[in-house]
Amino acid sequence: MIFGSTSWVKFRVLAVIGAVTILGYIVTRSLAAGPLAAFEPETGSLSAGASIQSQAGSSGNGVVKFAASSSTTPTPSPTVVPSSLEPFASTSPWNAPLPANATWRDEPLLRSNHWYVNSTQYSMPYAIAAPSDPMVSITVPASWGWPAGPVSMAAPSGLTGDTGTDKTVIIQNGTKVCDFWHFVRGSDITATSSSYGCTDVVTGSGFGTSSPFKSAGIRAAGASALGGLLQGYNFTTGVKHQALAVSLLGTLLKKGWVSPAIAEDGNSGTNYKGTIPMGARIGIPAGISRPTGMTSGGNMVWDTLQTYGAYVVDQNYGTNPVVLYADPRSTSSAQVAPLRVWWNGAPADLDLIMPHVRVLE
Repeated sequence: MIFGSTSWVKFRVLAVIGAVTILGYIVTRSLAAGPLAAFEPETGSLSAGASIQSQAGSSGNGVVKFAASSSTTPTPSPTVVPSSLEPFASTSPWNAPLPANATWRDEPLLRSNHWYVNSTQYSMPYAIAAPSDPMVSITVPASWGWPAGPVSMAAPSGLTGDTGTDKTVIIQNGTKVCDFWHFVRGSDITATSSSYGCTDVVTGSGFGTSSPFKSAGIRAAGASALGGLLQGYNFTTGVKHQALAVSLLGTLLKKGWVSPAIAEDGNSGTNYKGTIPMGARIGIPAGISRPTGMTSGGNMVWDTLQTYGAYVVDQNYGTNPVVLYADPRSTSSAQVAPLRVWWNGAPADLDLIMPHVRVLE
């Protein structure tokens, strides 16, 4: 791979960061395929009657944005991370601000109940492997356009999938980052998984391609689970330079995905009953005044939704119409709780934010 001079320097910086930093992330459950979707994220197999539609995914060359390293260690992460590091190419949909001439529509069901942030079960442990970490041989079937394993990835000792039934994990080696679903560590050097998908954190778009069909991760949209994930440094710096990732209830979702998504849930034919397709973008229109009474984390999410919005990349199965995702290894419950805790009598930050969120047309 040939890099321009700027990209090569930043590639080397990222390689150094990857060599000394261990972070963690967990993914929500992703189910993709059906009459319109090409693959089941859990199995990566073509669903009955499904066909791969020609819908161009976004891709491009570029570099990750960097800034000076934070002097504060995110709780409970044991290492310092860059204050504005966000993954994927500068041309990635994840890193594109909302258009200045955006047209919005209202969807009342978006505020039919409290929003939530997954930061434990059904979120995502993401680890940037260090040179000293053991090399793990991961047994995994062909999935999402990727060949069957074993796939070799260095991973910290003890790292395994999330505590929910999805057992999802994100592992980065150098600039290659892969999502694994049903990841179970058998030993320090062996593991099994039910499906996986990979991308490059410097040159990749963070979304898969439809031709050839290949995912960037195991999100139902074919996106990397690293995209849009709230990280510890987002809370400590109060800034996120990237669109958020959200999942919606099936009652909000509409069958038939839109770019940059390349797929949707396998049960879309029965579960999707709404008006918002997989791959759609939601956000806060410019000019709307910020609510008072939010914490710094709430202000950070508000700014992100008003600047970058959020991509719909999954379906959730709870009672919350919209779910965001935070990295459990670099964020603390104290940071995340003000966003989602409404049951103590005071409105959560997300309760103050959600009335202003609209769907990008």
